[in-house]
Amino acid sequence: MCTFFHTQENVHTWIGFAELAKCSVPPMKRGKLCDLFKTNYEHMKKKILVVDDERTIRMLLENYLGQNYEVTVKTDGLDAINWLNTGHIPDLIIADINMPNMDGHAFVENIRSSGYFSGIPIIMLSASESSSEKVKFLRLGASDYMVKPFNPEELEVRIELLLNRN
Repeated sequence: MCTFFHTQENVHTWIGFAELAKCSVPPMKRGKLCDLFKTNYEHMKKKILVVDDERTIRMLLENYLGQNYEVTVKTDGLDAINWLNTGHIPDLIIADINMPNMDGHAFVENIRSSGYFSGIPIIMLSASESSSEKVKFLRLGASDYMVKPFNPEELEVRIELLLNRN
């Protein structure tokens, strides 16, 4: 049976294909069918969720990263949590620390305490260069931390490294 799937939007599709493969495809051909689905999945754009209350940062990341990734932007942690709870699962999250409604600290705590989203890599963005602030977020479960202003190319390299780890 083919069990290769990742994002929530594809779960039903992959389960449907797996059931089809299990029921109507001879055992000898099931492996080829699963390989086909896996190959198609690998060519899909990875999904990145950007959570930042600064419009310029959202636009920069949406335009720059949108060349290679499917980017969704949200203005604060609460909006992002609500979006996630509707079944969207990004491959990576980039989040600001200082946001209205739900700040970066509460946002990371929410994500890491969720069994469903806890494995998603999170890159924190902040104007604070404080080493203690960086350590606090890394201990909280952030995968990386970058100081604003940042080089988008450096951010993209960090994204690639995190996505290739998972």
